[in-house]
Amino acid sequence: MLIPIFLTVMAVFAQTLFVPLNLVLLALLYWIISLQERYWPVVAFGLGLLFDLLIVQPLGLSAIVFLFISFFCWLYSRKWRINHPIFLFIFLFVCDLLSRVIWGLELSVFQAGLVGLLAAIWGFRKQRSDEPVRVKLRT
Repeated sequence: MLIPIFLTVMAVFAQTLFVPLNLVLLALLYWIISLQERYWPVVAFGLGLLFDLLIVQPLGLSAIVFLFISFFCWLYSRKWRINHPIFLFIFLFVCDLLSRVIWGLELSVFQAGLVGLLAAIWGFRKQRSDEPVRVKLRT
């Protein structure tokens, strides 16, 4: 449990200091998928406040954006498997572009696609690790 928390904090610091990718959105999606129905609003709000404090913007703007994104992810998780790679790619691609518009950053389809691709790779690995192991016994 400490390793994902450490990686989330590192993603926040990396995005605020030198990485132009939206790594906080990727970390938020990890917490939404792993926590499912429990504490995702608290995590989304806390990540948003931490992100706002570090990049010195109006307090609560990122928290509202992250709550909005996590709410839509939660709605889709009730109908479909949200750890499917295609869903993760499209969802994070669109969310990254929308968050860039809200924060007033330049639109970068390449960076949004890269964040979506990272999420799809993670979803593919998670999907493969969730599959049951089938062992054939020799008779």
